[in-house]
Amino acid sequence: MGSIERTDNFNTISVSKAFRNRFVYLTTKNPFFKDKELYIYNVEDNCIVFTRPTIDYNGKTIKPTATNKKNKSWVSFGIKADIPTGKYEIDEDSDEDTVYLYF
Repeated sequence: MGSIERTDNFNTISVSKAFRNRFVYLTTKNPFFKDKELYIYNVEDNCIVFTRPTIDYNGKTIKPTATNKKNKSWVSFGIKADIPTGKYEIDEDSDEDTVYLYF
């Protein structure tokens, strides 16, 4: 497994509060999310783990959407998690199948 592209603009995820309690809104340009496919996320202690589901996976997923119609490199999505707002760096152990976000 190779690593995902690393640049200053692409290795972060911004977290902001959503309108509903215990939901947050995430925005990123990271290549992992560029295809706007379905993703699985798990919140563990101080980390969110994003993975691509297997073909036989049957459970909850999220799907990012383009934030700006003119600039489709930005994607955003909401998740149910009680984490602080801010900008977080994607962990260097992330690859093309899994992204780790420590907060």
